[in-house]
This record gives sequence, structure tokens and C-alpha cells, in this order.
Amino acid sequence: MKKFFLFMALVVFLGGVALAQEDITPVATVNGMIITSRDLDIYSRLSYILFMVKQADESFYNALVSTKEGVAFIREYQKLKLAELVDRMLLKQWANMRGIIVDEKKIAESVESELFKVLEQQGIGTKELETYAALQGYGSTEELKEGLVKEQVYRAYLMKVFDYVTSSATVTTEEIDKYYNEHKEEFYEPSKVHVMAVKTPSKKMAEAALEDIRNGVDFEEVAKKYSVLSKVDLGWKTKDEIENEMAAEALFLASKGAVLGPYEVENGWMIYKLLGRRSERQLTPEEARAKIVGKLLDVKRRDLWNKWYDNEFTKFKERSVVETVF
Repeated sequence: MKKFFLFMALVVFLGGVALAQEDITPVATVNGMIITSRDLDIYSRLSYILFMVKQADESFYNALVSTKEGVAFIREYQKLKLAELVDRMLLKQWANMRGIIVDEKKIAESVESELFKVLEQQGIGTKELETYAALQGYGSTEELKEGLVKEQVYRAYLMKVFDYVTSSATVTTEEIDKYYNEHKEEFYEPSKVHVMAVKTPSKKMAEAALEDIRNGVDFEEVAKKYSVLSKVDLGWKTKDEIENEMAAEALFLASKGAVLGPYEVENGWMIYKLLGRRSERQLTPEEARAKIVGKLLDVKRRDLWNKWYDNEFTKFKERSVVETVF
């Protein structure tokens, strides 16, 4: 009921906000392409922010909307969000000039599909979605979808441009060897145990499972009968990856083949069988290679991106014809 009244208050509030939901008045042009007032409204969600401020502190809200300083602050926020939209459009334009294209129709279809999949899974109907859209600061479900699509399109362009700009990043064998020799302390594998497990929802079932094991029933057969886990073999685990602290200590001291438990864990009880144990060891250069390559590539890509942004993209912005209302 509280949520309903909050929603109704928002509907009334949004209805009185001067920013028209369908306003297509240009607020900026970027190399001839228009950003509308509606685009800015959807991106900034100013109506929603002001509504939430009013709910939290009405006197602060009144100061924001009725004083010269408050209005100037709101205007600066709009100016900041508009500058972000301009940069997003410039990124898309730069990408398109180099043949980088994003299939916006496909993204829209994907957003639509995923949204309705979530609605179906959660049992949410059209009316509830309208309410959710309003509570998130959108004038309609169409605006919500539009906001989601535009965000996904921007991210897709950002990723494609990043890949394009950083495609020349490479790592040599010499660089890998040098990093390994200078940072050997980073490449240790902690002690691990290889375990199988049976998890039961109750201690009584765990005790029955343990009794079967002690009577010679194969561990995997016991797991099929009692366990709620999807698999028996849990693989290699560090101490921190064992749920119960006492079980972890016992497993790292036990002999191969030992069956331990039951131990209480979240939502049940565990019985473990120790299949093997590995001591802490230094990884070989080959074993550490993938991690080193990832680290070095991250650094080189970041450097290439920063260099591109500070030089080429900044120059592109300076050459661009951008006009804004702020």
C-alpha cells in the first residue's frame, strides 16, 4: 500500500514538472546531429531525482526549485549530463567514420526479449511494469526501454572503439620473462585439497549417509541417494573455499581417502572424502604466462586508450561543431 501511494505521488509530481516527456526541442547539435530535450530527460532522470529529494527533505527540495542558487545548481547538473550525451554522440560519430557500426536494431530486440523474459519469470504484468518505470523516473515503459537500449548501444560502441584503439597491444616473451622474474611472489599456488562431498538437508540424513559409507557403500552411490549437490567431485579447494572452518582444518591434516563429517554448513550438513592434497608451490613461468599476459596487456591497452583519448579523440572534439542551450 505504501508503494502504491508513493507511485501515485510520483505520477502527480511528474505531471506537474515543466520538462515535457515528449519534448523534441533540440538542446544540442553535434556535427549536425540533434540531442533533444526528451533525450536529456531520459538520460538525466531529473524529474525522478527531484521527486526523491522532495520525499527525503521537502525544505531542501524547495530550496532547490525556488531559489536562484538552487535553480543554478539544477542547471549545472543538466549541463553536466548534456556534456556526457555530447561525448557519447561524438564517440559514435568517431566510430562510424572508421567503419565501426553497432546493430542498434538487434540490441533493441535483445533488450525487449530480455525484459519480457524477466517479467515472465517474475510474474510481472504490464501495469506493474508501468509502475516500476515511473518509480525509476521514466514517463512510460517505452521510455524505460528506450533508456535501456541507448545505454546498451553506448556500451557496445565503447567496447568496439576500445578494441579498435587497443588492437595493437602485444606482449613479447622477453616482457613475460622479465615480469615473472621480478614478481615471483605473485605466482604461488596455495595448498589445496581434492575432495568429494555429500550434502544433506538434515543432520539425521547426514548420519544415515555416513553410516552407509562406513558399511562399505561407495561414496558416489551414497551421494546419489542422499546428496542435494549437483556433483560429487568438488575438485581442488583452498582452505578458504571450504564452508566449515573445522572441516577445512581437518581436511588439510587428514590422510588420503579419509571420510570426514558431518559438518554443519549453510542450508545443510556436509560429509567430505579426501582424494588428494597439494602443498603450496611456485608456479612455473608457463603456468603463470596467461596471468602475466593479462596483466601486461591491461596496462598497454589502458595506455593506448589514454593516449587516444588525450590526443585523437580530444582533437576530434575540438574540430567538431557542437552547440548547446547551456
